[in-house]
Amino acid sequence: MSGKNLIIVEYPDGSSMVYEVLKEAEDIEEVTSEVFEMWNLKVRNRDGTVSWVRINAPTKDGEVIIRTFDNRLRYKVRRSDVKKDPLTRKWMG
Repeated sequence: MSGKNLIIVEYPDGSSMVYEVLKEAEDIEEVTSEVFEMWNLKVRNRDGTVSWVRINAPTKDGEVIIRTFDNRLRYKVRRSDVKKDPLTRKWMG
């Protein structure tokens, strides 16, 4: 998997998913949700740019850990901390 920029999302039920990101991630700036039970991650890249990644939302409440393989980036979030995406919700409503 060399040459790929990946993040791991660890869910409260013990499962995990690996997602490819456009560039080397430095931090998660924001997590928003929409009606499709998907979360949108606003990722700040090491080069200063920002990109978005859509991930599956957890099926149950608890802490979700978003990290890189080397744990350089480690971000914890709970469902109750996630902001609602007003633009998507307005479009769907």
